[in-house]
Amino acid sequence: MRKKLFGPDFEYPGRIAMGSEGMDGFFLRLCAAGLLSIMFCTAPMADTIRGSDDPRFQSALNTWLDGEDEYALQALASLAREENRAAQILLAQIEGKVWLHEHVTTKLNRKDRIGLLRNPKGLSGRSWLLSAAKDTALAQYLFDAKGPYELTAVGKGLFAQGELGEALSLIGRARDGLGNLELALNDRALPYSTGMAHEIIEGLPSAVKWRSVAADDPRFEALQKKLPDLPAVQAVDKILWNSGAFLHEIHPRSEAFLSIGEELVALPDLMPIVEIVARHCPKDAPRAMAALQVAQAGIPLTLSVFSPVELFLPSELYQYSRRFEADILRRIGHTIYRKDNLVGLNACAATVVSKTKY
Repeated sequence: MRKKLFGPDFEYPGRIAMGSEGMDGFFLRLCAAGLLSIMFCTAPMADTIRGSDDPRFQSALNTWLDGEDEYALQALASLAREENRAAQILLAQIEGKVWLHEHVTTKLNRKDRIGLLRNPKGLSGRSWLLSAAKDTALAQYLFDAKGPYELTAVGKGLFAQGELGEALSLIGRARDGLGNLELALNDRALPYSTGMAHEIIEGLPSAVKWRSVAADDPRFEALQKKLPDLPAVQAVDKILWNSGAFLHEIHPRSEAFLSIGEELVALPDLMPIVEIVARHCPKDAPRAMAALQVAQAGIPLTLSVFSPVELFLPSELYQYSRRFEADILRRIGHTIYRKDNLVGLNACAATVVSKTKY
C-alpha cells in the first residue's frame, strides 16, 4: 500500500541550522569595506551578464550603493540606451521596487521619470527587461515574475539563476498549492520558507476536497520525496509567515509580543535589520522588531534583505552599503498595510520608519 502523502506517520527532522559567517562572510565584509573593489569581489558571478564588467557600469553601481541616486540613475539610463544589459536589468529592478527610487523620482514630471527609469519608447515607455530579455535569460525570468501566470517555472528559473530574493517572493503567488509547495521546498528556499511550506501542506487535504488540487496530480510523488528535507516548523517560522493568522491577536505590551521580538532578533538572516533597529531603539529592539513584522503580517522581514539583482550585486555587499538602511526602512514603510497600526504596536519602530522618506 502506498504511503499517504504527508501522513501522520511521517516524522520531521530538526530545524536546519542557519548559516554562520565564516571565512566567506569575512571576505565579503572586506569587499564591502571598499566598494570600489566591487568588480573584483563579484567577478566570478558577473561575467554572465553583458556589460556588468564595463567600468562605467561599475562606477554607476558604486555611485548607487553610495546613495547618490540621481547621478547613478542618470548614468544607468545612459548605459541602458547603449544596450548595456546589466544596466538595463538593474534599472528595471529599481523601477519595479518603488522604495528604491520614489524618494527622488516623485519630484520629476512624467516624461523625465519615464526617461530615467524605462525605455522611453511609446507613451509610457517600456521596461528595460524587455530589451535585455532578447538574449539574457535572467531578464526574461524577472519580467515573467511580474505576471500572474505560470510562476512555478519562473521561480525555479530564478532559483537556478541565483536570484533567491526574487524567487522567494513568488511563493504563495503560483497558480495552485502544489506549485507554491514546489517553490517552498526548493533546496535554496528551505531555510526561509519553512513556515509557508508547512502551511501549504496543512491546507492540501482541503484543496483536494474542493478540487482545487487533483488527488492524482503527478507532482505529489516528487514532492513526497522532498519531505525528509523539510525542517520541523518553529515559532519563528510561524511568526515570519503569519501561519495561523495569530499575530494580530497578541497585545503589543504582552510577554507574548516580547517573545515574538526575541525570536526575530535571534534569527541570523535578520541581523542586517536587527542592527538598524537596535541602533535606533537600543532599549526596545525586540518589541520594535515584533512590531515591524506584525505590521506587515504575511510578508517575512527576511525577504527585505536581498539585493535587487544578486547576480552582479551580492546581498552581503548591498547590506553593507550606505544606502541599505534607508532602502530597508522605505521598503517596510511601503509594505505596511496601515501605518497608524505601527504607531499602536511600538512607538520607536514607527519613529524609525517615519524618519525615512517613502
